[in-house]
Amino acid sequence: MTDEAQSAQEPAGEPIDLLAFLPENFSEIAYVTQINVKRKSMAHLNAELEKHAPKGRKGAIQVKNKDYTLIFNTVIDMLGDKNMLVFLEAIKTVELLSDILGPLQMIKQAKAKILINLLASKYGETKTAVIAAVDKSILAMVRREVFSPV
Repeated sequence: MTDEAQSAQEPAGEPIDLLAFLPENFSEIAYVTQINVKRKSMAHLNAELEKHAPKGRKGAIQVKNKDYTLIFNTVIDMLGDKNMLVFLEAIKTVELLSDILGPLQMIKQAKAKILINLLASKYGETKTAVIAAVDKSILAMVRREVFSPV
């Protein structure tokens, strides 16, 4: 049996709290000037989110219904960072958050619009890796129905 088939059959466990995945001093990384600290913090968060992201197109995990504004605001700040390594990690975070929170409609429309605008602004970059990451992230938002029908 494949991993996808096993994870689809596993019963939903205890709801997870995304705030428990945050690295130390996560709330301060928007104000840190060292690029490596910002990138490592975002990479740590991404590694934790990847462990819990649903595999395949279907399925959702249980997430505690909490205020994740700290995560969203930090990701928005990191998307606006001038360093490519930092905003690439932030783009990946948007993709993972879309996979985890999108099906649960836990991403507020106002935040989703800001994220889409920041992602779309990255299409001006000339690096293929950036454009590919933005494509994957926006696709995850569409696939996981982050935007409710108007």
